[in-house]
Amino acid sequence: MSQALLCALMAAWSLGKMVHQPERDARTVEGAAVKLDCSYDGAGNLDYILWYKQEAYSSPEFILSLFKIGHGKKAKKYVDRFRSTMNASARQAPLRIERVKPSDSGAFYCAFSIPAPAFL
Repeated sequence: MSQALLCALMAAWSLGKMVHQPERDARTVEGAAVKLDCSYDGAGNLDYILWYKQEAYSSPEFILSLFKIGHGKKAKKYVDRFRSTMNASARQAPLRIERVKPSDSGAFYCAFSIPAPAFL
């Protein structure tokens, strides 16, 4: 029997920029794919998006980062099924989770930042 996945989406402020996650939750079934939207008010060559997952009673856990230019990073745990691409002109960076599992349930955060020079 398939189990439902519930992803709570949270908006975040980062460096005076607003990140928008329009849906408050997303539901799907085990084995399907789900897309979590994220748009941001960035406007520079150094736009940097981060995705985090938080489970109940736990600290947020890093999933991945994206640069407007260059490459970001992805936590090893999320390499196979979690993907995101940045559309800088539309200022969007949705997170896509493939082959959803019940353990994927949690609160997902999208954040905007300008990276420190060491990240470039």
